[in-house]
Amino acid sequence: GITATNGSVAPGSNAGLAGLLISNGNVTFNTGTTFNIDIGGVTPGDQYDQLQVTGTVNLGPGLTNLSGTLINGFTPTPGQQFTIIQSKGALTGTFVQGSSINIGGTVFNITYNANSVVLSVPAASSPT
Repeated sequence: GITATNGSVAPGSNAGLAGLLISNGNVTFNTGTTFNIDIGGVTPGDQYDQLQVTGTVNLGPGLTNLSGTLINGFTPTPGQQFTIIQSKGALTGTFVQGSSINIGGTVFNITYNANSVVLSVPAASSPT
């Protein structure tokens, strides 16, 4: 498992390369932790970072920061989704950003499901 406090967790290499981080156990992000992700396409673990967890995930009470970077010249389009955390056990807590984050000029909605955290690019609104 992973327990992080006042540090950072990054599935990729932190050098602009996306990756997959697998935790065989529970994951707990405590105060001061930053979860860093790279997004450079739509394939998890290859083109964008993903954390896969065999146990539970606790993001804490809104004290964990989410940070992201767009890589490889990628520009997300409306409707695309990126599952950045996937667990077999329950997922609790939220990132300090709450329900949205701006990464590289693109606003992503953050959805907290029972077993995952998903970033999605909202559909463009049509003029009325």
